[in-house]
Amino acid sequence: MQLTTRTPSNQATLDASRFVSALQVTDVCFDLRIYGPFFTELPRRLGRNRALDASVRALTTSFPSVHTHQYTPDMYKAYGEALGCLRTSLGDPATAGSVETLCAVYLIMICQVRTCLARPSPPLYLPDSHFRKN
Repeated sequence: MQLTTRTPSNQATLDASRFVSALQVTDVCFDLRIYGPFFTELPRRLGRNRALDASVRALTTSFPSVHTHQYTPDMYKAYGEALGCLRTSLGDPATAGSVETLCAVYLIMICQVRTCLARPSPPLYLPDSHFRKN
């Protein structure tokens, strides 16, 4: 019997394929499953909610940067698109409270923490002298 491998045919299957590949990483430093056992269920939810799809795309696009510390324009583009889709989803009463939207928020938070996408140029902390009144 010969198995054939199919190339993902649309954006949802491509996103799912990339996410499943990221889930295969078992090194504790990079294992996405530490964020919750439900991560293995996310690929089945793709294609239903634009915010979740875009958030998965942002996470998988930024995933290599955690290891390489190289930030690409594609990573920032995917992150910006995910934020836009999330904003739209949160503004729509039909999707604002959905499980998919909640997962999208969580994935965006993970992107921000793992890759420091939300970090401004200066460090997030300020020296104590900044808070002292003269």
